[in-house]
Amino acid sequence: MSLAFYQQFVLGIIFFVIRVIWFVDVVTSFSVRKVLKISRAVFVAVVLSTTVGFLIYAIPSKTLYSIFDGYMFGSQSFIYTTYVKPDFPVKIATKPAPSISAVAALVVDNKSGKRLYEYKPDLKLAPASTTKLMTALVALDLYNLDDEVTVPLNCTQIDSTKAWLPVASTYKVRDLLLSMMVGSAGDSACVLAEGKTSITDFVNLMNKKAAEFGMKNTNFTNPVGLDGLVGEHHSTAAELYILSQKATSNDFIKRAVAQKEFDMFSADQKFETKLLNTNALLWQIPGSVGVKTGTTASAGEVLIYEYSVDKKDITIVVMGSTDRFYDTRALLDWTLSSYSWE
Repeated sequence: MSLAFYQQFVLGIIFFVIRVIWFVDVVTSFSVRKVLKISRAVFVAVVLSTTVGFLIYAIPSKTLYSIFDGYMFGSQSFIYTTYVKPDFPVKIATKPAPSISAVAALVVDNKSGKRLYEYKPDLKLAPASTTKLMTALVALDLYNLDDEVTVPLNCTQIDSTKAWLPVASTYKVRDLLLSMMVGSAGDSACVLAEGKTSITDFVNLMNKKAAEFGMKNTNFTNPVGLDGLVGEHHSTAAELYILSQKATSNDFIKRAVAQKEFDMFSADQKFETKLLNTNALLWQIPGSVGVKTGTTASAGEVLIYEYSVDKKDITIVVMGSTDRFYDTRALLDWTLSSYSWE
């Protein structure tokens, strides 16, 4: 309801009472003086009831505050001012942002989509193993989780973090995906890319999906996250945020990136590998729920990180860092002390 509604309501009651008085005076012989006494009492009762109703509405909705504010500060239309609920999170402090080593960084409130901090979010940089989020999404399009894939020789020789998969061994797709998300296994990414397609075709599917997501400044040259020639394998902090949101909207990936460790077995149970999550903040900060690390010579240290506690759900992206965990922690502390969610 608005203040104008109450004004119209009261005027309507007054006109109604006047018409009743006129009708009684003209049509009947009833004393107008008596009618006026009765109508006066009715009028007072109507005014009191509408005033009480207005106060019950206005105090919690802060309409009175809007009226007073407009009256004191000269708003010509203050009588129609409405109170708008703040769009959380709201800024509560103006402390300077922390000094970080990252070349680019971004902090986003996931529920509202608000950017709470940004530094060169559209700068093209090597994304390193955060690439594997896209690899996982394309693999989930091609396979069922219980499908089995055999490890080719070239995937065991890849220059990357590995799960040390033996040549010609066979693994379920779900385990290859988990080893990629938890242990950042590049050999697993390679196996998934070659299981049903050529690596070239798989990478084309990755870039096609990036285009569908609106990632105009992203280009993939491999499924592992290796540095491409002359910076051809690149993305931005803003677009890695988009990728993380798309990836973690998948329940399997969402659970996988939050998993601290994983015991990986080949399909015949002959080979076992124990993997620890490369995201150290999962152990260090309560409320950490993923997402993905990456490190190469060109990329430096990269991290997409999500924090979720109560009403707070924040994603932080740092690229080109020399200490991604320090940078991310500093940005998280600054964000939590600078914004309120209630």
